[in-house]
Amino acid sequence: MKVLFFTRKNDELSNKCIKHLVELGFKVETILSSKRGEKLPDDLEWITYDYIICYRSYFIIPKYLLDKTKYYNINFHPGCPNYPGSGGVNLTLFNEEEEFGVTAHLMNEKVDSGDIIEYRSFKVFETDNVKTLLERTHNYLYCLFIELTTQLRQEGNEFIKNKIKQNKIQWSEGSTKISDIDKLQIIEKDVTEIELTKRIRSFNHPNFPLEVHIHNHRFVYKEKILPS
Repeated sequence: MKVLFFTRKNDELSNKCIKHLVELGFKVETILSSKRGEKLPDDLEWITYDYIICYRSYFIIPKYLLDKTKYYNINFHPGCPNYPGSGGVNLTLFNEEEEFGVTAHLMNEKVDSGDIIEYRSFKVFETDNVKTLLERTHNYLYCLFIELTTQLRQEGNEFIKNKIKQNKIQWSEGSTKISDIDKLQIIEKDVTEIELTKRIRSFNHPNFPLEVHIHNHRFVYKEKILPS
């Protein structure tokens, strides 16, 4: 069985996923991505494969590749069906949800809309922020990947069919774009303290800090000033 595997470059868990697929006996063709907006390799249309599997890839898989798959196109989505698209972690924190999760689903041309194979939930703590919730999300997603791909290899395609039949959870309407999240990371200079606290918890990350724009100058959030 041959897998066209889309995953993330320089990511420890992604590397473990590649190793796991190989150890299961899949023949793996790996396509790595490292940032948004990357161009797909030009030679993919000549590759034959039984499955496309995506794990935290930046690429949006085009229809011509999805249509070539012999069996299933499966995505491991670091988020819950309530928040299809980007920024599920951020919106979960901002809306003060008590639960988040990870989702394995079939891929369609429309992002995060295919039949759900499995949704796995976990608690959101009051002490969580973007960094802590993301870390837990990635760990849960990795565990889901290991379990489902192992069962797929052991039980075959009937396993996927049965999981989809058993699932009762559906995607919410609409899909959040990353540009929507980017806008929420920009703080107005007259923001209230309550709103700022919510934004820091929900949208500030060391790699993607909040910003304030004043007279064409960009100011980046660093940390809370301790009382003297």
